[in-house]
Amino acid sequence: MNRVPVIPGKHIRLLCLLCWLLATQVAHAAIDVLDRMDITHGVGESTIHIHLNIPVSYKLHVPEHSGDLLRIYVEPLPSPGTAADALLGRESIQWSPDKRVPLFDVTYEGGGFGNTTINLRFRKEVDFEIPKSADFRTI
Repeated sequence: MNRVPVIPGKHIRLLCLLCWLLATQVAHAAIDVLDRMDITHGVGESTIHIHLNIPVSYKLHVPEHSGDLLRIYVEPLPSPGTAADALLGRESIQWSPDKRVPLFDVTYEGGGFGNTTINLRFRKEVDFEIPKSADFRTI
């Protein structure tokens, strides 16, 4: 006579809880802050647009006018369903190099409240300005 094993109810609940926790961790790991970057050229200047997957509030940038490292301080505005810890950590964005813009690295560094930056590193010193954007997902 063949017997089918019976799993007690508490084991089924434990198994469901473990599956849910595992799926939740995978969802957190899949969240990326940096989406893409576009570079457009005008007369005597180029414009870099960094598109984000989450809204952020621009706070300030240093240095103010020129340098080879531009550090943009932002405050992430998590949307419903986004875990706060998913915004912590470091992430770089890939793009096609542009001969007219000496940019070589764009990095998001989520360091918690008041310490979250988007850093742009250039091969040489450049002049820049950051106008206010009406879109919280673009800098």
